[in-house]
Amino acid sequence: MVPAGYRKREDGRLEPDPRTAPIVAEAFRRRANREPLSAAGRFLEGQGVRTGADNLVWIYSTVKRMIARRVYLGEVHAGPWVNPAAHEPLVDAAR
Repeated sequence: MVPAGYRKREDGRLEPDPRTAPIVAEAFRRRANREPLSAAGRFLEGQGVRTGADNLVWIYSTVKRMIARRVYLGEVHAGPWVNPAAHEPLVDAAR
């Protein structure tokens, strides 16, 4: 499943989706500015961004899971292995 804000290239690697990546990054910024998860979900829905399950409904737990995923930092995990520079990140780590 491709994370919201990304699309798969022909070689299978992720790349930012030109339409949805800025919207997903804005949802992260809003959350970093202490906006509630439910408000971030409503923002994503209002912008027509689909969840990884190709659904338009962003419930609290879906937004919470998205915010916690390290894929948005450019990381890919496969079992015990981590590639910290697998693809272009949409956000940077909170400081």
